[in-house]
This record gives sequence, structure tokens and C-alpha cells, in this order.
Amino acid sequence: MNNIKTIYIPLLGILSSVVAFNLANSAKTFGVLYNSFFPCTQNPMNSFPCFGWVDISVMACAALLCVVCLITVVLRYRKVRTSHE
Repeated sequence: MNNIKTIYIPLLGILSSVVAFNLANSAKTFGVLYNSFFPCTQNPMNSFPCFGWVDISVMACAALLCVVCLITVVLRYRKVRTSHE
């Protein structure tokens, strides 16, 4: 049980970043939300939505958070295993 307590917060970070990545990737949730508050004009020569950079930024931040939390989980788990041996 003590092992789970040491990696509980980073595991929640991994879970939340995966959910945020999926929302940004599949539903374009964050870009649409941003566009509702700060409307942008779409360039008719471009098929990429003008708020698409918001979703790409959220996906990049979520991926970075997931990698940092994963490294934290691995390091804490190694520390817990070496301290018990």
C-alpha cells in the first residue's frame, strides 16, 4: 500500500494528461472553447481551423506532462524497491 501512496499523484497526472490529449485530439474541445471566447476569422485558402494551434498546444503540454509524470513514477518506484531490499 505504501508503494501506491508514493506514486499516486504522478499516476493521476498521467491519467489526466491522457484524457486531455484525447479530448484535444478527437473532439477539438479546447480549440472550440477558445474560439467561443476569442473568435478568429478563418482564412478561406486554408483548411486548417484558425484555432487549431490551441489543440496542438494542449496536446504538446499533455504529452510533456505525461512524460514527466512517467519518469517520476519510475524513479519513485525504483527508490521504493531499493529501500526495501
